Amino acid sequence: MADRYYKIYLIAILITAALLRMYGLNRMSLWGDEACMIYLCRETPADIIEALASADRPDVDVAPPLFFILLNAWMHLLGSSIFAFRGFSVLFGVLTVWGVVQLGEHLFSKKTGCLAGIFAAIHPFQIWYSQEGRMYTLAGCLAVYTILFLSRALRCPTQYSAWIPFAITGIALAYTQYYGLLLLFALFLHAVLAIRKMDADRKRAASCFAGVVIFWIAAFLPWTPVLLRDYMHAGAPGGFPLMFNWVVTPVFLFAKAVMFGLEMYIRDYLWLYPLPMILAALSVGTAMARWREPPVRLLMFSVVIPFLIVYGGSLAGLRVYKSHPFVIFHPAFLVLMASGSFLLKQTVRRFTIGILIAAQITVLITLVLGGNYVKPRVQDIVDWIDARSGDRSTVAVCPAFIPNPLPIVGDLLAFRYHSQDRMNTLYLTGSRSQELVESIRKHGSASDQLYFVYQDNDEVRPIVDDVIMELNQVWKREETALFPSKNRGFSMAVIRYGVRALQNNQ
Repeated sequence: MADRYYKIYLIAILITAALLRMYGLNRMSLWGDEACMIYLCRETPADIIEALASADRPDVDVAPPLFFILLNAWMHLLGSSIFAFRGFSVLFGVLTVWGVVQLGEHLFSKKTGCLAGIFAAIHPFQIWYSQEGRMYTLAGCLAVYTILFLSRALRCPTQYSAWIPFAITGIALAYTQYYGLLLLFALFLHAVLAIRKMDADRKRAASCFAGVVIFWIAAFLPWTPVLLRDYMHAGAPGGFPLMFNWVVTPVFLFAKAVMFGLEMYIRDYLWLYPLPMILAALSVGTAMARWREPPVRLLMFSVVIPFLIVYGGSLAGLRVYKSHPFVIFHPAFLVLMASGSFLLKQTVRRFTIGILIAAQITVLITLVLGGNYVKPRVQDIVDWIDARSGDRSTVAVCPAFIPNPLPIVGDLLAFRYHSQDRMNTLYLTGSRSQELVESIRKHGSASDQLYFVYQDNDEVRPIVDDVIMELNQVWKREETALFPSKNRGFSMAVIRYGVRALQNNQ
């Protein structure tokens, strides 16, 4: 590929990646986890570290502190608007695309780098996390550069300076997302095998790599007790153990997620999966057939070993399986798929690449650009209440998941963020409808109007129906509004009650 055209392709890929990630960036309201991020990152770095290390804060993630500290600095510079807040993830999303291009070029060829970059630029899985104010895009960015820097270090294994970038990005990854430790373990195994096969300067290369490992252990040691406390006792938040009859399901969900995006957002498009997934498996399998080659083995280790650890641990009963951290291993998967595509015969290659790109664009248009990746419409609800509320109005918000404390705090912070703390808001707690109704009656007894807000999903509907039935017997139901989402599980509803109107009649 001529250098002139190569540079044009790179510029086009990066511009496309940036535009897709910025498109509609602030159309989605903050959701609970993002709101927790913003409020926590408004504190000082020392307070952030203390909060993350504490077991008593229901509004913080089970995560290391690097992303939060960097986001704190970012928000001090650009503010905490939704566009600025999510723009932090957009930045690392674009850098991930650039890293994928560089990794493909370094390991294989410029053509492979460009194709892998196209996959990364338009991929729904990558775009989704690039538009979410969470740590996953930073983790994916650090992951691809850690793989790249290891490959470069192994080409100059006796130079201590060649290992420094690998050491820095590796520890940064460990301090960004715990699942990054699985990737570091995979890279550790690859480096050991590569060094063992060296004919000359093996001892010096081994000493350089040992220095990196010692640095990682020493640097992460202060945070190790927090890691052990979080994962030995509670498991990954949102993770779940796999039952025996789910042995095949996680493999399918993983393949579907890395090909099209998060599985929970694409289950209405079953017609789209079979052919692209078969062709992706063909490309990846063709590449993996050359596993003896160091570049292929490096990518295989980066994808397969972390997944097998999560999968095996889940089958053993640990609550660690979830698709979110796969964004860390996804860049290596894209490069592996691109490299395998170029090993196919020309006719099959063109057909395979065309179908894979067409499938990604279809999902991109229907799900991402079409608005199907929409989170709860908190801003719309706040605007609706604002247009109807008076000086003596109160709001009662029902948690999306009862009685899990993290979503309760997160959704409350999201509501407060969008209302700018203007509303007299109570976030309900309790596991029974009687407890919720009693809280609502106390909260709204001195008001003229009460707004009951709830998320319309199967998790809370049985309790919410009982609450509404009891409220209808006490106060006058004046208006109802539904805020549907194209994404299942995130539709929200509001009921306006005239509290004084009924109390005066009584």
